[in-house]
Amino acid sequence: RVIASAYQIAMWNRLGATPPASTAYIPHDQMQVIALGRLGVREFDVGSDADLVFVIPDEDASEHRFWTAVAESLIDIISAYTGEGVIFSVDTRLRPYGREGSLVQTVSKYKEYFSNHAEAWEGIAYMKARGVAGNIEHATRFLNEIQEADWRRWGQGGRSRQSLVEMRSRLEREQGQRNPLKAGRGGYYDID
Repeated sequence: RVIASAYQIAMWNRLGATPPASTAYIPHDQMQVIALGRLGVREFDVGSDADLVFVIPDEDASEHRFWTAVAESLIDIISAYTGEGVIFSVDTRLRPYGREGSLVQTVSKYKEYFSNHAEAWEGIAYMKARGVAGNIEHATRFLNEIQEADWRRWGQGGRSRQSLVEMRSRLEREQGQRNPLKAGRGGYYDID
């Protein structure tokens, strides 16, 4: 509910500061705000950050600047310092191409990425996802399509097995000593 409320606040705040490019354009709930990881599977806890990605329909691509401003405002709202501390931190690196990729991307860019470029571990990350704000119905349909593309690419015949073993080993080497409950042998990543 926090993210859905922040989305509404961000959208209406941005209407005045960053109006849509076209005066005929009427923003409502076109954007899909998708939670991944622990928030995506409703296991969010005090130590978690909110893994979020932002998706817009292809037909709204001309308003990319407006929707990027909404996403940035939403992030600012829920990660701002308050008298009680931070609501929670936000991580947006699970989008296609990570930090190098656009914060807000279209449905077709996601599909192309998952059909041709995504690593096996990215598909697993998107299996633990759900829409949390904006157009939830479109987000659910979108996630089903992404999972289908990932299944066609990696899921059949164990093609992802070696890639996933290598990724898991790397996480244990890089993070296991510092965070054994999550990345150490037998930790949360292995359970995942």
